[in-house]
Amino acid sequence: VAKLQPERAVALKGKSQPEPIFSVTGLQATPEQSRGLNGFQAPLAGRDAERDVLQDALDQLFSGFGRIVSLIGEAGQGKSRLAYEVRTEEMNWVHVRCLSFTETVSFRPFRELVRKLVGIQAEADETLALETLVQTLRQNLSAEEATDSLPYLANFLKLPLDDTLALKVRYLDGEALQQRTFIAIRTLLIARSRIRPLIIWFDDIQWMDNASLDLLTFLLPLTAQQPIMLLLLFRPEREKGCWQLRNKLKEAYAHQYSEIRIEGLTRQAARELLHSLVPIDAWPADAETLILDRAEGNPLYLEEVLRSLMNDGLLTQGENGRWQFSQTVAAITVPETLEGVLLARLDRLEELCRWTAQVASVVGRSFPFDVLEHITSGRNDQLLDGYVTELQLVEMIREAQRNPERIYAFIHSLLQEVAYHSMAVSSRKTYHRLVAAFLEDGRSSGWGDADNLPPLIAHHATMGEDWQRALKYQLIAGEQAQNLSANRDAIDHFQKARHAATQLEGVNTAVAQQKIHLALSQLYIGTGQYDLALENLPIAFELAEKNGDGAGKTAVCRWHARLHELRGEYPQAFTWIEKGLADETQRNTPEYAQILLIAGLIYIRQGQQDEALEQCRTALEIAQKLGEVTALARAYNLLGITSLRDDSNEAIANFQRAFELYQQAGDVQGQATSHNLIANAHFNLGRWGKADFHYRQALHIFEQIGDIYNQSVAYNNLGGIAKNRGKIKEALDSYQEGLQLAEKIGGSAWLVGVFHMNLGATFVLQEETKQAYHHLHQSRDYFDQVQSKDFLA
Repeated sequence: VAKLQPERAVALKGKSQPEPIFSVTGLQATPEQSRGLNGFQAPLAGRDAERDVLQDALDQLFSGFGRIVSLIGEAGQGKSRLAYEVRTEEMNWVHVRCLSFTETVSFRPFRELVRKLVGIQAEADETLALETLVQTLRQNLSAEEATDSLPYLANFLKLPLDDTLALKVRYLDGEALQQRTFIAIRTLLIARSRIRPLIIWFDDIQWMDNASLDLLTFLLPLTAQQPIMLLLLFRPEREKGCWQLRNKLKEAYAHQYSEIRIEGLTRQAARELLHSLVPIDAWPADAETLILDRAEGNPLYLEEVLRSLMNDGLLTQGENGRWQFSQTVAAITVPETLEGVLLARLDRLEELCRWTAQVASVVGRSFPFDVLEHITSGRNDQLLDGYVTELQLVEMIREAQRNPERIYAFIHSLLQEVAYHSMAVSSRKTYHRLVAAFLEDGRSSGWGDADNLPPLIAHHATMGEDWQRALKYQLIAGEQAQNLSANRDAIDHFQKARHAATQLEGVNTAVAQQKIHLALSQLYIGTGQYDLALENLPIAFELAEKNGDGAGKTAVCRWHARLHELRGEYPQAFTWIEKGLADETQRNTPEYAQILLIAGLIYIRQGQQDEALEQCRTALEIAQKLGEVTALARAYNLLGITSLRDDSNEAIANFQRAFELYQQAGDVQGQATSHNLIANAHFNLGRWGKADFHYRQALHIFEQIGDIYNQSVAYNNLGGIAKNRGKIKEALDSYQEGLQLAEKIGGSAWLVGVFHMNLGATFVLQEETKQAYHHLHQSRDYFDQVQSKDFLA
């Protein structure tokens, strides 16, 4: 990227005002901060208090204490400038910018973060990228950590996996794969922070995708353990996920969280900035007053007004380097809003140059040259390079990347937004459709990675009301997100796919709609939105019947049964279990085996051990035929539970087999569940030390992956050990902790009943009759709800 030095303004043919010219003074390896007037860097004005708060957080970080800092302010107030102002080489700064048009691309900001942490260059091919990843992990992690993390980070970055690495991810469902990936990223961040304090700077997180927000939330506890700062910049958009995150930070992380509100500059600070940007011996009073009145303390407004005055030849720099107003200073007009200033700048461009900027804005804040070239091809007589160069000279865009592909970006997100909204709606739709078609037909990679393309095509097709293409790619993007367990992003894609299907009159979309409603049902169940799931499941079942899809009907039956099992509605669950098992043509399928396992689990909870054993053995037989590793592991766990009362050693053998299968599949949650069950068996045999070991192993994994339900189960079990060892207070503390977690997530009546029962029994030992009666009475009510015969007997 060239370093430019402004020289003077000259008259050009076809231009009503003199145009600024520049000399090339050198090259810079990477783009610098994109704000400010070209060639000028004014000192930070009016931000002393805000800078002190941020600097204090950095000082604490340098002393080993992690921090979370939010810089919140409207566009143009100087959030990024404040961050640049305190940046030093003593700490490892990693800057990632979120973009509005990639808001639906799951994990895009974190893929960029991991690539930067690992040191993978933009131009690296897959082979070099994998070599760099392997080398970085070996250099920074222990041998065991590097081996554990490699397959999940490589898969996250969409790098090729050899057969050995592929086995680690092959059997994992979306949720289990996400858990391993989150842990691997967490391990990498810890390792990098041990070298130097680490600042992860996320810009514009009002555009961060939901999956990345979930990963960011998962990583928050790191700041209490490691010298890591999360620096979060965003606009105060209360309807976005960034604001929900902000509320969580204030409530749950107040001891390590700082919030800096970036408001408009004071009148005096704005005046200082104005004079710093353009030092003039005597500013015309009327011009200064007009500019300051309209700016209302917004630094970007001041910069853009000055840039406009320079471009119009009203503010010039003489040969002696001094700035001066021309004799036409009385003609100064200043738009009332920042958007107005930017629009006026856009309007001053020659028609085709302005049109180029508008079309580029449809692609996004950053735009590959080849995409822009394709959709503008044949629509003007001049080469695109000339317009791109002119847009750079007038400081509307900058070159963001040259290799492996040319990518440009608007200097500020507001410039892109203003250019976009200056186009007629019909024109915007036309260019969105052209972008979608080119990305589908003309590109197989680039712009980050190929996996970005389906959600980008889906976005442009939807915005362009190209409903056939929108339906296809919203479905693909939804499936991608669902496979990553990026549930909220997946829901958004499937909802948009459903809308697209309704717009296609005269087109048979029944098969697509069946997929959509089943996927939404699964996602709503996975996120605890059971009522919404119940709205979609009957539609999916009806469509499966209409489409003659037996496998689809069995899948719907499975998820109907799963939903009612989770809600403790066992009679309703069995209704759907019976429907699902009635179709013998689906007997040797994964869905059929999963229905059997749901039935086995309910029978166990109802104390019907023989029935549970029959279901589990049948499921085990089917899973062995199919090679379904996780279903097989789950069957072994349930078999172990059925034998737990009569033969704890046999139960341990089954649980251990399940643990090994979960290890083979790389399923950490399954491993934790097996640890828990193995501990239960040792508990039955009075082997307190072994039981305590396995319970704590399980609790550690559940805490790592943020599984609150199973954390509560682990606390219940640790309470049991403490009670049996006569440590009553420790037992009560564990039971209370577990009960609070269970109630926090709206746990099943069965689980909450178990906690009340155990608390009641422990208060009996402490001879606190009133407390004991209260909890035992509560437990009876909960067990009545689920007809749990064992506990009611």
